[in-house]
Amino acid sequence: MGQWPTRGATVHVIQLEENRTTTIELTNLVKPTLKILKVDSITKNPVAHAKFQIWRASGETKTGDYHDLGTFYSDENGEIVLEHTDPGWFKISELEAPSGYSIKQADHEFYLAAGEEKTVQVENIPLSALVVYKYDRISGEPVEGAIFQIRYIRELDAAQGYELDKEYKTVYVQPGKTVEFEWENVPITGQFQLRKYAAEYNEVTGTPAGAPLKGAVYENGGWCKGQGSYHFLIPNAAKAWGLNVEGCKASEPQRILDALSQGKLVVAIMGRGHFTTSGHFIVLRGVQDGKILVADPASTSRSRKAWELSIILNEAGKRAGAGGPFWLIG
Repeated sequence: MGQWPTRGATVHVIQLEENRTTTIELTNLVKPTLKILKVDSITKNPVAHAKFQIWRASGETKTGDYHDLGTFYSDENGEIVLEHTDPGWFKISELEAPSGYSIKQADHEFYLAAGEEKTVQVENIPLSALVVYKYDRISGEPVEGAIFQIRYIRELDAAQGYELDKEYKTVYVQPGKTVEFEWENVPITGQFQLRKYAAEYNEVTGTPAGAPLKGAVYENGGWCKGQGSYHFLIPNAAKAWGLNVEGCKASEPQRILDALSQGKLVVAIMGRGHFTTSGHFIVLRGVQDGKILVADPASTSRSRKAWELSIILNEAGKRAGAGGPFWLIG
């Protein structure tokens, strides 16, 4: 008599018939591979010598006892690789961060299936860092391509389309703290010159045809070449139409809800997220079942959807000018 299969084995029932050959094909899945990638939380560069403890539990249940697989250290590429391990529930715990770093999240739990190659990225926070953010001073949009020299900070080469800021700025980096520094650039805008002349002889004033005229008043709109619109376009346009307008911050959600409940419109400048990859104006037009109705000039589908206010607040432009990123109108 054959031996009864061990627990967890796959059982195949085969019916054998006289004078007939029966063939059964069995396949095996490749054992999975687990890679832990340790990176700097700011630069995303690999971090070596982080110490981890790794456990594995049964693949049948998450509540089973964990088996200690040992202690591991990230290599020069920031990697710990377990090839051809057994599938199941895994728990990894960072025990010690490398010198100059702190642990951001110590424990991670997940399921690793047979045949799977899984990468788990784990970040360390540098104990001291300097982060410089570069922005357009008018539009508030981020600017790429500027080059800085770190000591006293001075801009060496401005991004294309922006004026060079030659001012020296002092930044103090303290142990255990990350310093964030914001720097604005003035965009180089096109210039034009208007000259006002009399088209013909004026019998009242005696001004001859072709004579230059003083005192003419012109208006310049909110268009920003290569950037879209200056943020002051919204409050200025509202005032030009005789509408009351008030600026509002993302930290004032109740003011937004109160304005919408009073039938007012709320214009928002959005940053990267659900509505745009750079910068984009939308209009908040009402509240339905606790969610916000919008009018998005770039998307009818987004305009038909009701949105959580938290999404709009989190994705509103962080560097809005002219009282934004919200303007209450009405």
